[in-house]
Amino acid sequence: MLAKYALDGKFLGFQQLASQMSACPMTYNDVLNMQRFGAMTENNCEFDLFSLMQGPDAQPESANVLFELFLKDDKGNLIDVPVLIKNLRLSGAAEGAA
Repeated sequence: MLAKYALDGKFLGFQQLASQMSACPMTYNDVLNMQRFGAMTENNCEFDLFSLMQGPDAQPESANVLFELFLKDDKGNLIDVPVLIKNLRLSGAAEGAA
């Protein structure tokens, strides 16, 4: 389950997880593989950055949207999934670099 937020923090609702976590197009099998426990995926694609600067009608559906990932337990409770970003860069230096 995904919680969807606008850039200003406005909650936009919940969605079932499909291919929203990738900016690249994904096949049905790619989506199934991504949802396996412990799976690692890598997607590569190219898209026109100029289109992201156009009005909202010209942008991809999930452009400028933030997602938070949750698991749903057998009682229907949502459990947030922690995400580790290994390649975070601050001011041009990799996180943890001296």
